[in-house]
Amino acid sequence: MLSLKFLFANAESLVVVLRFEKDETVGGLKEALLKSWPADVPPAETAQIRLICMGRGLTDDAKTLEELQLPTFDAYPTPINVAIRPKHRLVEAAQEAVLTKAPSRTARSSTSGGSYTCCTVS
Repeated sequence: MLSLKFLFANAESLVVVLRFEKDETVGGLKEALLKSWPADVPPAETAQIRLICMGRGLTDDAKTLEELQLPTFDAYPTPINVAIRPKHRLVEAAQEAVLTKAPSRTARSSTSGGSYTCCTVS
């Protein structure tokens, strides 16, 4: 069992301590955290939650605690910082992901005979 201490950004006094098996995923951590969500923190969705342990982002929801090799301590729970990404940033990130997957202008001109395509994301 791994004991994790969730520390909320901009709320030093808000702490949630939960215990997990090493085969638990990051997505499972987020879901368990939502079930123990502090009343003083605005509600969030799992996609908004960013977990950071010792300066390293836990960004892959499918990875297990064992795969991440989080540090463990006998005397106290492993600290995990919790940041909430605003909903409007989720939309911006999705739009940016679509735009960055589009071929570059140079690649388009060399492969398609110089014609360009326009894509509007709303």
